[in-house]
Amino acid sequence: MAGIRFILFLWREKMEKIDVTGKKFGKLTAIKEDTERKGRHRYIVCECDCGNIKSIRKCLLTASKVLSCGCEKYYKKISLIGETFGFLEVVQSAPTKNKQTMWLCKCNCGKFKVVRGSHLRGGEIKSCGCLRGGKRIDLTGHKYGRLLVLQEAPSKRGKTRWLCRCECGISKEIDTKHLLYENGTRSCGCLLKEHNKKHQLEYGEASFNKLFRRYAKGAKERGLQFDLIRDEFEKITKKNVIIAVLFPVAWLVERLTMEIIFIME
Repeated sequence: MAGIRFILFLWREKMEKIDVTGKKFGKLTAIKEDTERKGRHRYIVCECDCGNIKSIRKCLLTASKVLSCGCEKYYKKISLIGETFGFLEVVQSAPTKNKQTMWLCKCNCGKFKVVRGSHLRGGEIKSCGCLRGGKRIDLTGHKYGRLLVLQEAPSKRGKTRWLCRCECGISKEIDTKHLLYENGTRSCGCLLKEHNKKHQLEYGEASFNKLFRRYAKGAKERGLQFDLIRDEFEKITKKNVIIAVLFPVAWLVERLTMEIIFIME
């Protein structure tokens, strides 16, 4: 620990000797060293782009920890205007509260509510409060992905369900929360089927990929050069399929390795 502290001390001493006059740090421009302030720390008189003059500790400037006189906070405020979270649509920005970003939202029931931005993005608040206490909003006519809500269906285990029709023509009953969640249900299941069909590998391709990666990794671990492309490796493996039935697996692996090394040489 003593060695680390000594290194930090030397680093601070080196940084204190650097002349920063005329340099710019964010919105601050260093003018001169503040000789009126006494103590072990050095201060620099800086002029902000807004016109304010402020004396700031030199180490904070060089470390980019202070970038303005305080007129502007250096963080990017994500605009949520126009986005929808459950039943809430963000209308405009609201005054901050306890250093938290607030947004004015309009609920589907017509009421307005000021909500913290983190609660909207985290999915903690989905309405103005009208969903609590058994109150329900009519979702009839709303569309979520490929699903169009037709009417309310009989509740199941105390949960409100809605009869929805998918664009493919299939009807399905879905819970309210599954419709409102950002990554909730958006089809009757046809979206998943289409995705799987589009990205489905041909028969035996997954096993071939696993075998190809295993040989490439094994060659790397033994310090051998593995320059075979997939097509060449596929020809070698397919040529020995019949041999695998007649001879033990260990012999086949040894034979494949010898052929691969022979081709690379």
